[in-house]
Amino acid sequence: MRKQCLAAFGSLLFGLFLSAAAQGAPFNWPQGARAAVSLGYDDGLASQLDHVVPALNARGLRDDKDVAKATANDIAVVGDSFAWGWGVQAEERFSDRLQKLTGKRVFNVSTPTDLAGYGALIAYARKLGGKFGTVVLAICMENDLLDYGAGAGDADRVLVANPGGVRGWLERTSAAYLLLTTAVQQTAWLKAPAVWLGVITPNLEGIAQSDFSEAAIDSSARKVADLARNQRLLVVIIPSRALWIGDNRAVEDRIHKGFLAALGRLGIDFVDLRPLLEAGGQPLSYHFANDGHWNARGHELAAELTLAYLAGRGLARRLRTRPMPAP
Repeated sequence: MRKQCLAAFGSLLFGLFLSAAAQGAPFNWPQGARAAVSLGYDDGLASQLDHVVPALNARGLRDDKDVAKATANDIAVVGDSFAWGWGVQAEERFSDRLQKLTGKRVFNVSTPTDLAGYGALIAYARKLGGKFGTVVLAICMENDLLDYGAGAGDADRVLVANPGGVRGWLERTSAAYLLLTTAVQQTAWLKAPAVWLGVITPNLEGIAQSDFSEAAIDSSARKVADLARNQRLLVVIIPSRALWIGDNRAVEDRIHKGFLAALGRLGIDFVDLRPLLEAGGQPLSYHFANDGHWNARGHELAAELTLAYLAGRGLARRLRTRPMPAP
């Protein structure tokens, strides 16, 4: 029954999009872009169906640049829906802000996946010809820490052998993810059935309650170390919201500190957003009020912190001076 309702719900959303598109002038997708649409998010709107914009380029990535043309002077950002920029316009993402702050080209190769998937995305970009010199890896503490174990990520490695397969995977996952989350998250009459179907989870109710696992911490840190081989890697830590709400805070604090310690033991460079988010006493103000992802201010903070690290290592310079955004 629920599967049938889910199919009907997806059909309804698709029909709404087609109806909205038919009312406007014909749209020609630029540069052969695929995966039709990104339903943009505005926390202040009653409906998110008003923001229909091109989403993915011909490589299946949400970027206006071709990663195949990246050079050793460029930067790549990889991560899940946070780095992908769920809920914000592309130019508001921390990758795009970092590009403006440094004057360096920053390529975004993100999509919702995990550490094994991030490795596949970087390999995909390099197989296409991308030669970026620095990789910024955004790790979401709510869902990226897993016991990857022997053989974990094999499906992703198979995809790497076929760039066309990776592009199709990117297009499918990104388009479906957008259609079934962004469109309904703030549309009141769609939200209730979406919650019942399990398509979305109300903000704060959907925070993962993690159990402390040395195996998951060590496995994840080793997976990051694998990604750091033969390339300059900086990890940006995206703290779990469970650090600040719910009854699992002590466990989340232990996980957070344990993972940073594991990265340190392996000599992996990282920046932790937690101190800055907590500095003003309102860490959740950098997230959407009705969703767990960063709002534009959260992305701005991430860009500033990433820039500070890169500038300190002589890997980038600031084009203009700006204070950290106030909480």
